[in-house]
Amino acid sequence: RLLLPAVLCCSQMTAQSLYTMTSPLSDGSTTGVRMPNGMIEHAYHRAAMLVDGASLRLLPAGTNITRLGFVLSKGAGAKVSGTLTVYLSNTPTTVRDLNMVWSVITAGMTRVYSGPFIIPDTTGSIEVVLSAPFQYTGMSMYVAYEFQSAGPFTVQNAVFASNITLSM
Repeated sequence: RLLLPAVLCCSQMTAQSLYTMTSPLSDGSTTGVRMPNGMIEHAYHRAAMLVDGASLRLLPAGTNITRLGFVLSKGAGAKVSGTLTVYLSNTPTTVRDLNMVWSVITAGMTRVYSGPFIIPDTTGSIEVVLSAPFQYTGMSMYVAYEFQSAGPFTVQNAVFASNITLSM
């Protein structure tokens, strides 16, 4: 199974500080197919992942997540614009047990972002500012996302950092 490192930017309710956390950490593996990668084959892309509580252990319960992003190991051949919708939910589970039907996966999740998203042609992290802070409760989290683009597309896909050593 494959997990994508997500960059979570958080602020605690008792402070105005902002800190960035990557979870789960990449094990050096990459993927060009688990995220929207800029190619026409990924003009429409849906995915969901579990970020287990052990990966989030440094994030205090009650923290407000204000941004979410992904780490690119290689940018796309050209920038590709589209629309990204992101859903989050807290869960006590440590094993991915989501249904395969999108409406079932996202039922009970909070839509935290729906707006423009650009797949860059450079490496680094890309992030979106959430529509409203999402409160992390100290457990595992489900992250689901849906990307749509009308093009133009690239012929060289973007590649994202991943972690294939974690089991779901």
